[in-house]
Amino acid sequence: MYSKDILKETEGIGTEATRASIIETLKKQDYITISKSKIYVTEKGELLCRIIAEDEIANAGMTAQWERYLKKIRSQQGTQEAFLGSIERFVQHLIEKCHKTSKTKKKTLQM
Repeated sequence: MYSKDILKETEGIGTEATRASIIETLKKQDYITISKSKIYVTEKGELLCRIIAEDEIANAGMTAQWERYLKKIRSQQGTQEAFLGSIERFVQHLIEKCHKTSKTKKKTLQM
């Protein structure tokens, strides 16, 4: 698929310290392959991208919102409890949404 484009996009994903482990995890789960220093998205990876494309967890805005609140916690304008409470509600929402997801999608991802 693309290589340099994906690498450019990953500049905003994670931190320098976590980026390599994110890529390694994607590779181990067969979502990407690496050949001659190029990253390729597998069929399984493309399917996952289509499934979560409209999901909140894939939304860069959600990550930015979390980062803003973490800054508030660092400056003592927010609390860890409030942040974790919002994360808990978000995860519960995702779990409920997953229960509604068709079994076909779940089986297909397990390839």
